[in-house]
Amino acid sequence: MRHPSRKYPDVKTLKPGMVVYLLPIYVGRGERGMEHLKEAEITKIGRKYISVQEKSGKLWFPKTIQFDSTNNYLEKPGDYGRDYDLFFSEDEAKDYFLHEDLVAKVNTNSNYAYYLTTHQLKQICDLLEKGKRVYKNQEFKHKEV
Repeated sequence: MRHPSRKYPDVKTLKPGMVVYLLPIYVGRGERGMEHLKEAEITKIGRKYISVQEKSGKLWFPKTIQFDSTNNYLEKPGDYGRDYDLFFSEDEAKDYFLHEDLVAKVNTNSNYAYYLTTHQLKQICDLLEKGKRVYKNQEFKHKEV
């Protein structure tokens, strides 16, 4: 899921040869770390899609992947759906991993709520309610493919 603090660049600011980063979607949750991030390069910029090619020395024919510049740079679905998330910098990927870790910590540590004060619980509930309102207002939801 795309998190609300993520900003997507205007397609006009992108240039062929620009380095971007790919993260495989179907890696186990505990394994989705920076070590799985692949460096890639923008090869073509069209009206709707940008083409990205993996920078891997292992491949004879590097894979070219297309991302929709009109839909938060979601990958153009292939035969089996989407395979990668696209990041425009390593810092953006690090922010994504931090966000995922914090969401997991909140979800798994909810049983420790009994040890918090009422004031602390109200603050957490207010923040969660704010997140719920953002979700319902669809401020960051992407179009379904």
